[in-house]
Amino acid sequence: MKYIVIIVSLCLLLISGVQKMTLDDLSLIQGLGFDPYEPGLIKGIAVSPIYEKDQPVKDDILTAVSDISRDIISDLEKQSDSPLGRGKLTTVIFNKELAERGISEQIDALQRDPKVGSRIYLAISRNKAEEVLSKYYGRKGTPYFISSMIEQNIEYGDLPRTNLHVFLFLLNLTGGDVYLPILSLNRKDSIEIDGLALFKGQTMIGEIGRDHLFFFKLLTDGHVKGEHTVTLKEKTKAAIRSIASKRTFSLINNDIHDVKYTIKVTGIIEEYTGNKLDRKKLKEIERKFEKDIKNKCTELIHTFRDLKIDPLAISEQIEWKTGHYNEEDLYRDYDQLKVDFDVDVNITQSGVIE
Repeated sequence: MKYIVIIVSLCLLLISGVQKMTLDDLSLIQGLGFDPYEPGLIKGIAVSPIYEKDQPVKDDILTAVSDISRDIISDLEKQSDSPLGRGKLTTVIFNKELAERGISEQIDALQRDPKVGSRIYLAISRNKAEEVLSKYYGRKGTPYFISSMIEQNIEYGDLPRTNLHVFLFLLNLTGGDVYLPILSLNRKDSIEIDGLALFKGQTMIGEIGRDHLFFFKLLTDGHVKGEHTVTLKEKTKAAIRSIASKRTFSLINNDIHDVKYTIKVTGIIEEYTGNKLDRKKLKEIERKFEKDIKNKCTELIHTFRDLKIDPLAISEQIEWKTGHYNEEDLYRDYDQLKVDFDVDVNITQSGVIE
């Protein structure tokens, strides 16, 4: 009994000696940015929200310069009147110029930090990361606004699913090269998604424009709820929203050089600029949409072939089918690889059809 009393007393003593820290004692970093600085140096930007009663959130911005990414946080700490918490980090932005040099050091620092969650969003910016994070968007602060914008475009738009967890998974997957959304400031100084950065390893080597995002997501995620506008021969246009889609991958006659994607899209017409939308015109719109999907997807394959990258994980899918194939085999065979697209579009709703 005496020993139990001693043990309990020691536990209480230890607990009472632990320093308690509440959220009010921390500066919670919601956004991080990295920009190239002078040769050999990187500028880090940290954004923390400041909450005031009945007022929109204000952003507190700290910056530091270092040659090592891990030192940036400790340098930022020296400028703050409270410890910097990273458990609420939502967004990390890399300047495009820095991404083209390689971001392996910054990614390594993020994945090794136990305080950083794997669901945070990564993005590339055409502008300086500091310029983007210094703007004010939304009532909850700029980092939260950007993460919400990326999330809703993944869930309800044509941005492929990506975050730190997906980035690291694809990075370590044989046959998978990574990609991240590109952000830019438009003429109205609003932030927008402006394309997709393509990586070889952790170095950005190319990009695809926003006009290809819908089709890229069809091939990667297999489902997309984005929108595409088709232009008919008489120059009338129809805006189609995909409400369901499915993509399957197969080898024709089990030939590793003959690949086929079977794509099915169900959509609704949200807008039509012509005068009359009858069933004959509806079929014409479906066929034109199918043609657009085939053409745009073929253009993407040509882009990946030229860059010698495999963001669609074609080599991995061939390996699943055959039991033997890898990324180097694909790069060797890229010129001989034939990729066909079997597309079926079905428009289920289009308002009043005559």
